Amino acid sequence: MLKGGTIGFQGTYKITVFRGDGIHDYVDCPQEYMEGKNLVPDVGTEEFAKILLAEASSTMAYMAVGSDGTAPNMSDTTLGGEMARKALSLNASSVNFMVQVATFGGASDSLTSEQINEVGILNAGTGGELGSRISISNSPITLAQSDLVRFQVDTEVGSHS
Repeated sequence: MLKGGTIGFQGTYKITVFRGDGIHDYVDCPQEYMEGKNLVPDVGTEEFAKILLAEASSTMAYMAVGSDGTAPNMSDTTLGGEMARKALSLNASSVNFMVQVATFGGASDSLTSEQINEVGILNAGTGGELGSRISISNSPITLAQSDLVRFQVDTEVGSHS
């Protein structure tokens, strides 16, 4: 449908880590923060276009974290080493902009001592299509039992320079 780059999809991410060290307040004092650009692979471009055209039977409403450190590429269809998936806590959009947020916890999502190297947006609670993929293998996140990590993915539709 959108082969040839007639519509561009550009994504950015923000990651905030809250360490449950007993000294800092979770809300007011995140201990780590990073941001960058994410990849919207071919399959994600198709799925986002369907959503915009109201053709999608499901929306990109789930986020997953994984252990695969492989660099993202346009042919990605899944995360390489998915460890946990959950429904988004925020999934909002306007005319050409989407914001998707989920928070994962060390103990609450069985991620204690696991190294998170990738994050993805998907359209199903299991399986499904990969809407975007973020690689953080250069700065992986490892959560302790009481730590939280909040991922925010912003996707803009249109031409970009």
